Amino acid sequence: MINNNMLTIEKEKLKLFRIRYRISFKEFEKKINSSKKEIFSEWDDYMEWKACINMKKKYEAEKKDIGNRKRITK
Repeated sequence: MINNNMLTIEKEKLKLFRIRYRISFKEFEKKINSSKKEIFSEWDDYMEWKACINMKKKYEAEKKDIGNRKRITK
């Protein structure tokens, strides 16, 4: 079960990546995939950034599901 802190943490992580690279995840992903040379720190950030996006989506879906269940039980 999630709490709002978990969702907030993922949102803050995503914000830090956008600030660090000054581009969106999609733009960063294109850069990583089109690069001829692998830069480990960028690849590592790409994997973490992608994981944060997935976790944020998961937490949002769980939060929505919990809200739906609360409405049904009322």
